[in-house]
Amino acid sequence: MSMDFDFLITLYLKIFTASAPIPGVMMYVSIASFLTPQKRWEVAQKGTAVATFILICAVFCGSDLLRLMGIDMNTFRVAGGLVLGKIGWDMLYPKNGTSASSVSDKSLIVTPLAFPLIAGPGAVSSVIIGQSEAVTMPQKLYVYAAVLLIMLTFYVAFYIACSLSKYMKPAFIQICTKLFGILILAIAFKLMTFGVVGLLRSV
Repeated sequence: MSMDFDFLITLYLKIFTASAPIPGVMMYVSIASFLTPQKRWEVAQKGTAVATFILICAVFCGSDLLRLMGIDMNTFRVAGGLVLGKIGWDMLYPKNGTSASSVSDKSLIVTPLAFPLIAGPGAVSSVIIGQSEAVTMPQKLYVYAAVLLIMLTFYVAFYIACSLSKYMKPAFIQICTKLFGILILAIAFKLMTFGVVGLLRSV
């Protein structure tokens, strides 16, 4: 039992490191700066629910689905990096004639919130690898428990961030948006680099 519990803690820490809840939550606050704090929290809850569904599906059939479609994790990383890169670029350089208020709050739920900010390539690959490493039945169940724990972490972090965001001035949020835009681009470049290097090594 102790070994199985250690497996849960180790897997949770791996997913935590891969998904980076604190930076991800702050990025979301910057991206959704045009929403009211209450609406921001509502969207965060829906995004967390979608991300939970994505990760549960990844545990249940993720490796088989990717294998069936002929997609490996390196290709998945490159695709996730491209999505993140687009988000970061738009944060740094908003399109001319596009105001924040013209963006639908519903458009944030799946992308970029659920994927790739919460259930990104790192988190998905971590749970797929965790499921493949699970030997005993308790360990297999603990993979699902680790997913629920990381989603609970995101849920609490979103609640705190959205509650505090009402005290943030627009100028501060705008500065954070630019800073996190650069950070997102850096993460995207790292993801794509790992993916491309992995693809080249497999050739």
